Amino acid sequence: MPCPPGAREVIPCAEVETARQIARKFPPSEVVLGGERGGLAVEGFDLGNSPEDYTAARLSGKTLVITDDQRPPGRWPMPKRRRRFFWGPS
Repeated sequence: MPCPPGAREVIPCAEVETARQIARKFPPSEVVLGGERGGLAVEGFDLGNSPEDYTAARLSGKTLVITDDQRPPGRWPMPKRRRRFFWGPS
């Protein structure tokens, strides 16, 4: 998946629970939680695994917290602005 358009910041996480914990640190209007496990959307997440879900309209000015079992966090293509990596529960 190419770098999501419009996102202010992308925070890739190795674990689902880590992604949830990080997303809770942001006001709900400023964060989008996305990802998948086994090709299926994670329950309670805003977006699943379809690249078509990650549109500029949905991500504009927001932080995207994402987890994907097909790609470790260091392998997400991201803009050089504000990269963060979380490898497990904090």
